Parts: sequence; C-alpha cells; structure tokens
Amino acid sequence: MKTRPVVAVDFDGTVCNTDFSRPYIPKEEIKDKPNKHVVEYLRKLSKSGWIIIIFSSRWWGDYNVVRDWLKRHNVPYNDIILGRFKADLYIDDKTIRPGEIKCE
Repeated sequence: MKTRPVVAVDFDGTVCNTDFSRPYIPKEEIKDKPNKHVVEYLRKLSKSGWIIIIFSSRWWGDYNVVRDWLKRHNVPYNDIILGRFKADLYIDDKTIRPGEIKCE
C-alpha cells in the first residue's frame, strides 16, 4: 500500500497573511486575508492526494477560530496542530518559504 505524502504548513504568515502589527488576542476571530498563492498551491496538493496539516504556535484554545478561518476561505486541510513551541528561529531541512512555492 502506497502512503500519501504529507505537507505541514504554518498558519500565521504563510496560509494567512497575518497582520503582526496588531496585538494577538486569544480566541478572537481572525480577520486577516488568505495568502492566495499558498492556498492555490494547497488546493493543487489536495487534488493530487497530499495530506495537509496546518500548524501554528497558537495555543489550543484557538483551534476553533483557526478551523473556522480555514473553512471560511475554503482552504483544504486534513488536520490542525496548534501549540508548537515558540522560538525566534527555526532550523529545518525541509523548509520552503511561501515566496518559493511554484504553482504550475
């Protein structure tokens, strides 16, 4: 049995064009706009059979507002993982910045 590929995508600043100049208020409705380029790419991945995991450093109490935002903007996803530890720099061997995504 072939396994489906998995992509993990950060929410704030990647899928969602988060306005970081505004203070973060837990459980507040997210009013920021989607990053259309990233959302289009996720739709293509979803149609190709990829499993899409949305992750964020937000606390688990924001699960419903993140889920509602994803549904409101028709962003495909299979799972949401919140609560990643906060750091100023992440070093990872499998990172792609939103501007490096090529939708062809």
